Amino acid sequence: MTTINIGKWMITDESMITITANREDVRLAVAQSKHVPPWVSIERQSEDDRVGYSDIKEILEDNRRIENMKLIFNDSSKTKVNLDNLREYLKADKTDELPYLPTDRDCDDFTDILKGFVKRWDSRLAIGMMLALTRPDTEGDRGYHAFNVVVGLDDKMYMVEPQTDDIMELPKEWEITHVIF
Repeated sequence: MTTINIGKWMITDESMITITANREDVRLAVAQSKHVPPWVSIERQSEDDRVGYSDIKEILEDNRRIENMKLIFNDSSKTKVNLDNLREYLKADKTDELPYLPTDRDCDDFTDILKGFVKRWDSRLAIGMMLALTRPDTEGDRGYHAFNVVVGLDDKMYMVEPQTDDIMELPKEWEITHVIF
């Protein structure tokens, strides 16, 4: 196996992915970490630890602005996320270390990358992408932000900022426009 070290990244034959940026292929190393996320060894959780479309909608209706929200839920149910396990995974994940590139690798791209990496470990987990209007329309300038979202074991929805690895409750003042699980 060939291994090349470039700064914080290690490129191996098995871990190479290609991300397109500025019309040229940029090879980013995704290290095959020896750190295995804790949920890999957890047995399948019970149905009590699962969440479906109506559950997500009910959680979001809790004092949030969702009048224009579009919710896409691709499976019949997902497994709720243990936040301690997610924090442990985020310590090992390197998504937050990727450089920010306006338009080419911005907030929506970071959400896709983190969701893909988490789903690689456990595709049953209730992790999705959310798009929210973070500031009102002022003179035609609407501020949107994309971020990951998870449903915790406590039946609350949490924002996961893939650019910083922060996990926090959803800001209630933001208008949620799109949610995809």
